[in-house]
Amino acid sequence: MTIARARDAASLIVYRNNSNALEVLMGRRRKQARFAPGVYVFPGGTLDAADNISSSSPTFNTAGLSAVVRTKIHALANAAIRETWEETGLLLAEKGKLAQSLHPTWEQLRLQGMAPSPQHLDYLGRAITPSDSPTRFHARFFVAPFEHFSGVLIDEGELLDLRWVPLEQPADLPMYDVTEFMLEELRRFFAGSRSATPLLCYRQNRTLIRYE
Repeated sequence: MTIARARDAASLIVYRNNSNALEVLMGRRRKQARFAPGVYVFPGGTLDAADNISSSSPTFNTAGLSAVVRTKIHALANAAIRETWEETGLLLAEKGKLAQSLHPTWEQLRLQGMAPSPQHLDYLGRAITPSDSPTRFHARFFVAPFEHFSGVLIDEGELLDLRWVPLEQPADLPMYDVTEFMLEELRRFFAGSRSATPLLCYRQNRTLIRYE
């Protein structure tokens, strides 16, 4: 059996404090989607070569991250910001200079005199989908507070039913185990009970979690 290569990807968990209750932004993937159809996810997508773009903004803070985690981390942080803008309409950016790009999203941002703001991101963890899956991703998960974003939520874009979900009592929504695990990891993040970041992967139909 040929094992599909896991493609680099990034997701961004946008959170806000609503009446002293933390909420996270989630949306439902279309039923026609090739990967994870019909389930609720965080905004995100595949890493593009154009995400390794230079800008005048401060870079993502890698302090405390392992050497393995740091691989491609700056481009992945940009990918998380780009995909979130494309899928939700929310933009994590500031006034600044951005290198010229053939990617339409980055070029649109450059022409507006804006640059991504990865300094507002925190790294949560990573996950690799099972080896027997025809479509595989090596996804890195970031978090950022809603207060740093601009824009308004898109109605019926790439993700459907964009909604703010209570972190402590998520609605009964269809989710994959990776999404549920990252919600639990986010609770530990806010509780200050983390000393390392997780990798969730699979081996012989078993879920494995190790901390890096």
